[in-house]
Amino acid sequence: MKPDLPTGANAMTRLGIPVQEAFETQVADFQRQARKAALRGPGTTLSLGRRCCSPFLGGGRGAFLRRTSGLVMAWHPLATILPLKKAVFFPRKRHGRNEMDLYDLGMILLTPARVWLLWIWLAVLGLSGVAWAQKAETGTERRTSAAAERVYQIGLAQAMPEDGPQDLKAAVVPFKQAAVLGHAKAAFLLAQFYFEGEVVPKDEVEGMRLLRASAARGHGDALMDLAERLYHAGGSGDAEMLSCATQVAERGHAKAQYLLGTLHDEGRVVKKDPAAALQWFLKAAALGFRKAQFNAGVHYALGKGAAKDEAEAAWWYRQAAEQGDELAQYNLGVFFSKGRGVAQDAAKAARWYTRAAEQGMPEAARNLSILHFTGRGVAKDLGKACLWLLIADRMGSPTAAAEVKELEAAGLTRSQRVEAERLAAEFTPVKEPDPFKAPVLEAAPASSAAPEPAPADLAEARRQATAFVPVPEKAEGPAQGGMTEEEVELVRKAAEGGHAEAQVKMSRLYQSGHRVPKDNAQAAKWARKAAEQGHADGQHNLALAYFFGYGVPQDAALAVQWEQKAAVQGLVAAQYSLGLHYRNGLGVSKDAEAAARWLRKAAEQGHVDAQLMLAIHSTDALQPADLLSACRWALIARANGSTRALRLLEFLEPALSPAQMAEARSQADAFVPVPEKADAPAAHPAQSPSSADSPPLTEQIKSLRRDAGRGNAEAQWTLAERYRTGDGVAKDPAAAARWMRRAAEQGHARATPMLGHLYFTGEGVEADPVEAMKWMLRAAEWGDANAQCVVARAYGRGRGVKQDPAAQYQWHLKAAAHGHPEAQYGLGVSLILGDGVPKDEEAAAAWFLKAANQGHAEAQMNLGSLYGHGQGVPLDYMQAYRWMLIAAAQGTEGAAPHAKTIESVLTPAEKAEGKRLADTFVPVREK
Repeated sequence: MKPDLPTGANAMTRLGIPVQEAFETQVADFQRQARKAALRGPGTTLSLGRRCCSPFLGGGRGAFLRRTSGLVMAWHPLATILPLKKAVFFPRKRHGRNEMDLYDLGMILLTPARVWLLWIWLAVLGLSGVAWAQKAETGTERRTSAAAERVYQIGLAQAMPEDGPQDLKAAVVPFKQAAVLGHAKAAFLLAQFYFEGEVVPKDEVEGMRLLRASAARGHGDALMDLAERLYHAGGSGDAEMLSCATQVAERGHAKAQYLLGTLHDEGRVVKKDPAAALQWFLKAAALGFRKAQFNAGVHYALGKGAAKDEAEAAWWYRQAAEQGDELAQYNLGVFFSKGRGVAQDAAKAARWYTRAAEQGMPEAARNLSILHFTGRGVAKDLGKACLWLLIADRMGSPTAAAEVKELEAAGLTRSQRVEAERLAAEFTPVKEPDPFKAPVLEAAPASSAAPEPAPADLAEARRQATAFVPVPEKAEGPAQGGMTEEEVELVRKAAEGGHAEAQVKMSRLYQSGHRVPKDNAQAAKWARKAAEQGHADGQHNLALAYFFGYGVPQDAALAVQWEQKAAVQGLVAAQYSLGLHYRNGLGVSKDAEAAARWLRKAAEQGHVDAQLMLAIHSTDALQPADLLSACRWALIARANGSTRALRLLEFLEPALSPAQMAEARSQADAFVPVPEKADAPAAHPAQSPSSADSPPLTEQIKSLRRDAGRGNAEAQWTLAERYRTGDGVAKDPAAAARWMRRAAEQGHARATPMLGHLYFTGEGVEADPVEAMKWMLRAAEWGDANAQCVVARAYGRGRGVKQDPAAQYQWHLKAAAHGHPEAQYGLGVSLILGDGVPKDEEAAAAWFLKAANQGHAEAQMNLGSLYGHGQGVPLDYMQAYRWMLIAAAQGTEGAAPHAKTIESVLTPAEKAEGKRLADTFVPVREK
């Protein structure tokens, strides 16, 4: 039952405040209003006095002037010298039948004409009066403040009693009284009541009015809350938001410092400045604010606002991770797993993945499963690997369910599966509490930050969903194997010869610093070469270089141009980036429609971040149809493993009806990503398969998955190749490796050597040369010439087996018998060097000739060298010249200078004949 609470002066009396003090506090407010009213005339002043003072007077015209001296004082302090001052304090007297009293006499005396004269007279003496008024007002305000604090404490006692039930509703009235008297904290708390709408009817307008009143008095929490609400609202309040945040940040408020860092990072209100953003993040991070610590780590990891420093990034990730930030824990796990900024340590990676997974992060759970499966950093345990995959599947990982079946093929027992399912069913994610606590900031400056509030509205959910900036590292599958130095050199030669894919690889090598010195300028150079040939990945990489200023001057407009070229070709990463450019106005004018179009293209191809961003983008208009679309995309993103989509769904679901939610879920369940084909000239009708001959691509994939799941080895191989190359599905090396193994285990002739190749390169699996040789030897023994050649090289280098030149020669011999040019070249090298076989220059020349006639460039150059020295063949400079020219035409390093040297000893006729033979050469493959 609502309590019968007192109002006005009677309320203050019953609350324990003396009548005179209560009267004086409300008169103080009246004085300020009366001075303004007096300028509009005495009638207004008298009316105001009656209205403001009536709560203290108990009714009656006589009581009005009998008890208040404030009326005339408020009009002008020198009025106290007038005879009227005496009249207002006389007790009420009755004068005959008309009950005439001094109040009536006062009203007679204060005719409009006389009041105007009085007002003019007082204005003459205004200087002394104003000084007196200021002195009087200072004392009154002091008494008002004390009264406000007493009323506030009464409300606080009702809201948070030392014993007994909490009664927030009973606290509303005292808080209102205190707020009227100018109490900043009371106004702030009352504003929260209006925002929440539980204690009082929800009223955002009244809440903002009270919040601004509290902030105007310098209340730190009010300033911070107002800044955050204006940040989420956007628009015309940005300047006020910046002012509020700056005031509190300068007091040492960590959350305000974090907000200022975010503003500089986004380029909102202030000029975009990653360096300034990093400085604000560091200030908040130094105070222990974990989100700022995480963002500082991201900036150092990406080289934003400071030189790239992965060691510094790892340090800040650790600070945030130790305080329970799941994203920092995951990134720190990736750093330890890859050895980025810290010494590589799989055990520490497992520890951080565990903490992140226990908070509900599916990517961390999946990575932890991989470590248990491979035995990296933890004991190899298929049961625990299964447990974490089941947990990842429950948390929304799109691949975990299929990977569980792979564990069964790898030896997972039924009892291990049952126990893992039991533990997974009992698992409940538990968020680690944020240990950061800060005192509430009142009007006085402080050095600590306010605690971080939970999301309270859709705007906050949208902000949190987009605030995360991950380390540019995909969810870690098994560790990726690197390229050897020989392979890097081969890629370099191909890149120098104009091969676009090789140029993209060289760009990535220079960007990562793998086997070559890290060099952003070189990375940008190779990306440009590939981009200018129309290679989509090269265009996207060049766009990123321009956007971040890596190796080229920072230029967002140029970044947009190159992203556009890549996006038109169907590159999903470029489409997503282009959508963000249009949404945020980065390098191009903001265009909501263009942003939605490009984000949708990426989302429909299965890009999870694009799906989440499209959901956020759809909430901008807050229309029912848009909210339905937003919910659909958020559900799709959540099903694909986005933990951030959960935050958005928490606020979208209440905004939709049960029928709309059911429709959104139905649409999300029916979603199948469809890769977009690059724009290209239309094929001739005769070359295009008809719809009757070729079922829709999604139906093909579904059919392959169904047949592969039933154990069809050919379907497993085909599905693995689709995942490996991105044909009809998004590229997924891990899925490709799983299906390749299943096909290879059934003896599929093409899957077996390909699985060995995946283990050699670490594509989708952990690089394991021993495991690779197991599968390659199996294929080689079946007579696969390519596998035989790979096995020969492995014996020559000691990769996965003990180095054995004799075995190398024997396997090359078997492959060469099938006409394999690489094996023929390998035999020539072994014979010319006498490596694993007696030296035989004639036999070497014969094998080099076989390989050279099939187009093997190195064999052509070696054969030219033999002719130039007369080793194993007669000395013949013209033939040497011919083969050097042929090798040089293929870009073989060193061939052109050798040809130039030989040319100097040739006659014009020999030179012409050598060139003719070289120009007419056509390689012929052996059958």
